[in-house]
Amino acid sequence: MHKNSKLFDRTDLLPREKIETLGSSHLTDAELLAIILRTGVSGVGVIELSTNILSQLGGLRCVINAPKEQLLKVKGLGPAKISSLLALKEMFARLTTVENIRNRKISSPKDVFEVVRSRLMNQEVEHLYLLNLDTRNNLISLDLLTIGTVNQTLVSCREIFRMALLKGAVSIILVHNHPSNDPTPSSEDISLTKILAEFGKGLGINLIDHVVVSDSEFISIKSMFQLDSAKGQRDDEENFGNKSLHNNQEIRSQDRVHIPINSYNKSFSHKFVYKQALL
Repeated sequence: MHKNSKLFDRTDLLPREKIETLGSSHLTDAELLAIILRTGVSGVGVIELSTNILSQLGGLRCVINAPKEQLLKVKGLGPAKISSLLALKEMFARLTTVENIRNRKISSPKDVFEVVRSRLMNQEVEHLYLLNLDTRNNLISLDLLTIGTVNQTLVSCREIFRMALLKGAVSIILVHNHPSNDPTPSSEDISLTKILAEFGKGLGINLIDHVVVSDSEFISIKSMFQLDSAKGQRDDEENFGNKSLHNNQEIRSQDRVHIPINSYNKSFSHKFVYKQALL
């Protein structure tokens, strides 16, 4: 017992030695980061470098969540160290996604946002995800379909529904991000949603919604336009485009606040915009 007490009191152990002798829970934030960074830079040891980075960015959480552009501005972080941090961030995001979607029932656009938020936050280009649902709107899987550019992504109707059929989905939801941090759907987003809704009818797969997100907001396209109206009427392409332009202007001019929405199984309000403060 006395021997163990002396071991726990030691302050001269390097981070890797500390893990081997005491366990990872005994490491400070700077020591944990030092293990990820592995080495220091000219004239600065890895512990000192880690301490400086934590101080500059505001703590361990901020380091993990920092986008690549911010990391590039940090003195002492080169391509290799930044790649290690981005890989760590991606691992956390994937683990968080797994926890979020396990036995998750999707009942509203807010549920969609919560499932994908960790995957899409601070992304520099557009990412398109597919949510595959069963008969009770429980999430079967969340699949990345494509990665695009800063303002567009290419997608194939066949690929979307091939994935849905492969996963045994009864219905699907699409979600993609706008790196500009303005989640207002573009005319292309709306046109794509209409095309996919029609395409899915022929396969017996219902497109429930297409949600566009930013880091802290989202907009449900279905809340703007009923994909399957009660009367079964369809807007022609010209009217649909005019209508979408009008609604997009309305959304941009209003404050973005939380407008409650009950369920995908009930009627949607005409517009739905939700804003959630970052944690």
